[in-house]
Amino acid sequence: MKVIQTPIRAPNVNAYAERWVRSACQECFDHLIIVNDRHHWHSILRKYVDYYDTGRPHQGLGQHCPEGKLVPNNGGMIHCREVLGGLMNDYYRKVA
Repeated sequence: MKVIQTPIRAPNVNAYAERWVRSACQECFDHLIIVNDRHHWHSILRKYVDYYDTGRPHQGLGQHCPEGKLVPNNGGMIHCREVLGGLMNDYYRKVA
């Protein structure tokens, strides 16, 4: 990984990073009380990043997940998986 210095007074350079931080704050950290300084914060952030990258549909990808297109499964019961203790829910169908 190579560090690239961003230019001064160039607000659009950091747009993607700032959007991700805003999403994390609005969807996750605005609704939680962080108990322990680092350990709790890192644990929550790891779970959110995992959900963000695998289970959350993105508008820019045509409502698909960044990990790749999911194969449609029209059979079976719909199940709910709690993410971050029920703060968010991930719905899926069990493979028969």
